Amino acid sequence: MPETTAIYSAHGYLVAGIQKDLTAEVLSALESDLLARIFHSEARAVVVDLAGLSTIGPDEFAGLSRILAMAKVMGATPLLSGLSAGIASAMVDLGADTRGVPVVSSIDEAYLWLRKRGLVKERDESD
Repeated sequence: MPETTAIYSAHGYLVAGIQKDLTAEVLSALESDLLARIFHSEARAVVVDLAGLSTIGPDEFAGLSRILAMAKVMGATPLLSGLSAGIASAMVDLGADTRGVPVVSSIDEAYLWLRKRGLVKERDESD
């Protein structure tokens, strides 16, 4: 995976942090790595944190949407976090349809959203 993306596991869900602008290479690596991690970890949810993203175009959003849809098909609830005002504006300008994909302000808010819905694995639950 390119160093622009990091995936880590926490409490039964995965967090994929996007650190730089999306490219076809980054999206391809994110797709293969994230889907493999969902499969092997049996993650209940996936948080894609876009806090490090400065721009997004129609192709990049389409690729990201595709990855989120695949995660959902694999049984992991997708969630977006960390959208800057510029990214939010670009998504609206692109006519981005985020219905079905909750959007929260931060990774902390993502945790609270997931916990409220029972998607967070508590420490005493077995793996």
